[in-house]
Formats: sequence, structure tokens, C-alpha cells
Amino acid sequence: MQQADGRILLFHLSGPMSFSSAKAMVRRHAAVTDYDIMLLDLTDTQSIDYTSARAMEDIIVDSMHAGRKVFLVGARPDVRLILERQKVTRHLDRDCIFANRLDALREAARHLQGNH
Repeated sequence: MQQADGRILLFHLSGPMSFSSAKAMVRRHAAVTDYDIMLLDLTDTQSIDYTSARAMEDIIVDSMHAGRKVFLVGARPDVRLILERQKVTRHLDRDCIFANRLDALREAARHLQGNH
């Protein structure tokens, strides 16, 4: 992360994500604009509902429209299934979905080096 010079945003979400957390999630993301790659880390997210899945899609789409890359990290099988059913993952290439944060960070660093 230090070598990335602040160009990687680790957007770590935790706990069950529901309607009440979706609004806060979007506000938190909107407050940060100075990054090239976002790691949307769901490692500690036990569950999501429809509203939070839609909020994640908005965050992903907004980031990509701003020319940023998004990596989805650590989604548990049931969380990933909801994201797939809600067609959130259709916005991400397969090589942008990671099982763990370390692999995603390594790929983000490689991507940044390639764009230098």
C-alpha cells in the first residue's frame, strides 16, 4: 500500500449490510475521490440485502465511469451469490474478483506499475 502512493482505496465493509448501512456506504464512498483502484473488501461482510447490493453496484459503476478500476475482494459464497443474482458482478471482469485482500493488493500494485 505504501508503494501505491495513495492511489489504492481499501473500501472495507463489515457486518451484515442492510438498508440502513447502504446509505452510509454510499456517503462514505462519495467523500473519497483521490484514488485509481478501489478494493471493495467484503471479507468481513456476513450478509447483504437487495438495497446494499444496489448501493454496491452504484459505487462500482460510479467508480468505473470516473476511470477507476474496481476489485471485489473476499465475498463469502452467499454474499457473492446475491451480488450475482442482482447482476452486480456483471460490471467486473473475472480477473477483478479476488478471494483475499493480499492477492488483490498485489494485482493492484502490478496494475499501477503498468500504468506508470
